[in-house]
Amino acid sequence: MLPREAEVRPPVACRTLQQMLRHLRQKQLVATFAVGFGTLFNFVATFTYVSFLLAAPPTAFQRRLGRSSLLCRGCGGGAWTGRLIARFGRRSFMLCLIATGWPAP
Repeated sequence: MLPREAEVRPPVACRTLQQMLRHLRQKQLVATFAVGFGTLFNFVATFTYVSFLLAAPPTAFQRRLGRSSLLCRGCGGGAWTGRLIARFGRRSFMLCLIATGWPAP
């Protein structure tokens, strides 16, 4: 019932690389890449730090609650962050994070 598939040549690596590098000329796109990079590694650092902090002897949540509970807490933190961004705006929120150094231990 579907039409016959058209012949598609695989892209040449040189042409693909040129297209990817062409994106780096757009300032807004590079800024978006930078914010995404910072946000991703901020979350990774936060989840790693919180996991080690909660698994330490004074609390030892890992033994009592299990790893899935820690993941749920991390997802809740993401939702909380989204609400703050919606309330204060992306730029204000990011400047506040940068100014306070959050989530520095």
